[in-house]
Amino acid sequence: SNPAEGAAVVRELLEGRGPEPMRQMLALNVGFGLQLLRPEISLAACMADAKVAVESGIAGEYVKRIAKKYEPASPAITAA
Repeated sequence: SNPAEGAAVVRELLEGRGPEPMRQMLALNVGFGLQLLRPEISLAACMADAKVAVESGIAGEYVKRIAKKYEPASPAITAA
């Protein structure tokens, strides 16, 4: 396995595809992350939201939007 293969697996999981146990582990991690960010929300609610986000592909769409912020800028097109 190499970094590109690993990234492909993570993208697949974030899109709600891939092996069920791996999607469940991702949702578990997302749920704990949500709880750390919003401790006033119950862990059960965070886990439920995380499961929906992973299974529906919402998590993947969000990550794609964030990733665009880090893409290299296109070279400026200048008139000759």
